[in-house]
Amino acid sequence: MNLHDLIQKIDRQRKEQPIPPILGINEIARLIRVDHRTVRKAIKAGELPALRVGRDFRILRQDLSAWLRRMQAGQV
Repeated sequence: MNLHDLIQKIDRQRKEQPIPPILGINEIARLIRVDHRTVRKAIKAGELPALRVGRDFRILRQDLSAWLRRMQAGQV
């Protein structure tokens, strides 16, 4: 299997598995392919709203979508 086929396979899997309504930091990092520290930094800066659950954070899917749209528009 070449790299192109592998990328297509991953894309198909993403389409088949919808994003859950609540995500953890590591899930978001994997989903958008960034380091988990990038997500933590956005939470700490107040750019990405998050709910504190014990020692970890949970992010609502709609908050993640809004944050990504702001990033795309250059507002973050």
